[in-house]
Amino acid sequence: MSYSQNFPTVSVVLGEAVTALHSLLKLNSSGVAVLTTGVASEDGHTIGTALETGSIGDTIAVRHFSNPTKKCVANGAFSKGARVYTFANGEVDDVATSLQVAGVAMEAATAAGDVVEVMTIAGGEDALT
Repeated sequence: MSYSQNFPTVSVVLGEAVTALHSLLKLNSSGVAVLTTGVASEDGHTIGTALETGSIGDTIAVRHFSNPTKKCVANGAFSKGARVYTFANGEVDDVATSLQVAGVAMEAATAAGDVVEVMTIAGGEDALT
């Protein structure tokens, strides 16, 4: 079951190729969107999920994190209700490899590559709190 709501999107210029819909994106120090890496030292904050794929320099639509829910790509299996974190390749997982919480899984992921609905946690809560 998907809980997604349609809210306005933002347009961003890509600093690297995005090959999967619903990948997590952040703005780098140059102000262009790149995939999250999922490492604890990751700079910047996740801005939202890709609604389109594209190449470096393309402008794509992003569902930004001010929306209550968004679709994300799972890195592996996790349960409904799990706290999920940014992960490599713009995915989410319930393994806290990064300090940035992406949100709470509104549905279970049974395998890597599943697209699941995630509810944003307000305030950018991190894994250490």
